[in-house]
Amino acid sequence: MCSRTHTSQVLILVPVLFVQRRDAKQLKNALEAASLIDEDRRMGSADPVAYSQSSCTHSSMDEPPSDECICIPVLEECINEYEECHARVDASKVDDANVSEWTNLVVKSGRQFCTPSASALAKSSQGGSRRRRRQYTSTSEKTDGGSNSHLKAGKKLTMLQEALVEMMLRNVSSFSSDEIVQAVTSLS
Repeated sequence: MCSRTHTSQVLILVPVLFVQRRDAKQLKNALEAASLIDEDRRMGSADPVAYSQSSCTHSSMDEPPSDECICIPVLEECINEYEECHARVDASKVDDANVSEWTNLVVKSGRQFCTPSASALAKSSQGGSRRRRRQYTSTSEKTDGGSNSHLKAGKKLTMLQEALVEMMLRNVSSFSSDEIVQAVTSLS
């Protein structure tokens, strides 16, 4: 399942980087500067289950226990950049000095349920995050040739509905975005 609710907040399984608590602020600042952080989600303690199932791609450090780590929600391209960077390092035995500085702070990459940020909650109470609407619009344009009648008709989706639509658009190509949105909105 892609999402779950917790105390009236939607938790979504998102890509995260795990970092030791002492390095969290430095990594967060570096990711913000590179526009690689997911600003719609909050940083939080590493979930022991998600942490244990995550891939450890940084071979030069000992893995600290999960209770010493923080998860930072990031964009998918950040995970890709991190994993590609360390794949090159491992394959060529290049010194860590040639790797982006922020990647040396990361303990693991993976996925974890994260709560929405305060700004994302405020945006959703005003009809949804602009960024999510842009992502959804571009996804639906790729999927069904640009038919966005649900957006033109003014239908506002909750964050949970947006997550379901995004997941279904990625995984179910036999339906148009309008059919998926209709199915998701009929659930409420």
